[in-house]
Amino acid sequence: MKLNRKDISDWIIHFVHDRHPKDDMYVLADNAKETALMEGDNVDVKIPHYFDKEGIPHDLSDSISDNEYPIDEDAAAFEVLKKIVHDGFIRSGWSFRNYAPTIYGPSSAVCFTEMPLYALIDYAKERGTYSGYVGNYGIAFRKKELFAVGARPVIYGLSSTHKEVNEHHDWAKYGYRVLDPDCGLGLYEQYRYVNTNLSREKTIDWTHEREWRWPLRATEEWIAGLPFLLSDAWGPQFTDVLIIVNTVEEQEEILNLIKGMYDAGATNSGRDYNTSLLPVIKVVSIESLAREEVDLLSVRIEDIPFKQMKIMPAIKVSEVVRAKVKQQVLIAEHKGVEAIAAYRKSHPEHITKPFDWGHAHVCTNEISEVTQALLEEELAHTFSDGKYIIFLGKGNWPYDDSTLLYVGAKATAEYLTKIFGQRFYPEVTPD
Repeated sequence: MKLNRKDISDWIIHFVHDRHPKDDMYVLADNAKETALMEGDNVDVKIPHYFDKEGIPHDLSDSISDNEYPIDEDAAAFEVLKKIVHDGFIRSGWSFRNYAPTIYGPSSAVCFTEMPLYALIDYAKERGTYSGYVGNYGIAFRKKELFAVGARPVIYGLSSTHKEVNEHHDWAKYGYRVLDPDCGLGLYEQYRYVNTNLSREKTIDWTHEREWRWPLRATEEWIAGLPFLLSDAWGPQFTDVLIIVNTVEEQEEILNLIKGMYDAGATNSGRDYNTSLLPVIKVVSIESLAREEVDLLSVRIEDIPFKQMKIMPAIKVSEVVRAKVKQQVLIAEHKGVEAIAAYRKSHPEHITKPFDWGHAHVCTNEISEVTQALLEEELAHTFSDGKYIIFLGKGNWPYDDSTLLYVGAKATAEYLTKIFGQRFYPEVTPD
């Protein structure tokens, strides 16, 4: 029956929209902190991710990992998507609207839609043009896998009258907004509730979104959301994930980001990626579907031609390229040493400043057979930020001088760029 129903899909989508400062819990917390500082209160204002069984709020923000891949407060949807992919988890929240949370109960949540792909594309055109909360970007999961990790369909409306507890009620400590027990909905199921009123007087109707939600429970002690690209040490595992973008260029950018994550193996802050999943994540662009004349008015994820679902590039290194890379890196390093010697000769007045220590690197951002050879020969590595770093002299260049290091790194980068036809550039890290 499901095969003949175009309105039913085995996939559920988390759509990614532009970041809205007035509705983003992290931005709201930062703004509240700035206000407190202006008023003379040096406090770290945070918005909790959940309230425990004692009603104590818990914030799972981690400034180190949060700032590893920073984005602007008003970042566009594609930038938000890239951060989600890099971080390896979808942040849970309270779905603030006009500064008021719309998630009830003690748990923040991640929201999804059960709309098939064609419906989401159409909805993005309609609602996205005026609200900015829906766009052609998303992360899709198998419904059965999302259900297995705790996601559930929302509950639209109540059989009883909508009633929230007041500040004196015992349940008031369990969240920002909590339904009264007389409503008949248990405390830990309230994250599923969506206020609905189909009367003519005041219509509140979001049933067309066919929403699902995943609640952040107290057991998720280290991740402030749903981990889907991290190893099993950080949360539940998935076997099938599809990333949806708008353009072909964005599709390639996401694939290269995933390749960098796979090569790094972990975030810079030490969270391991699921390296079994990364190579098989599929990325599709709405633009490529349109080019192939796929009917966007009826297409489901199940209907997408396999050739349109791209996966991370698998690059095989030939022995010829491998040998050339090993040889030319040594020559390039020698070119750097020669450049430093020439600089010192032409600048006899140069004096190394006290404690001017650091490291010189040569970097490239290109995914290629040359880059792959550098990785496999342990001549370079990456921190999942799209930058591949060659440590000159394997990190042991005999110079404690940032000026000299830059001169050498620049000469090395220029030589490698000329030899391999891809861009290499210098980077010096002072110490």
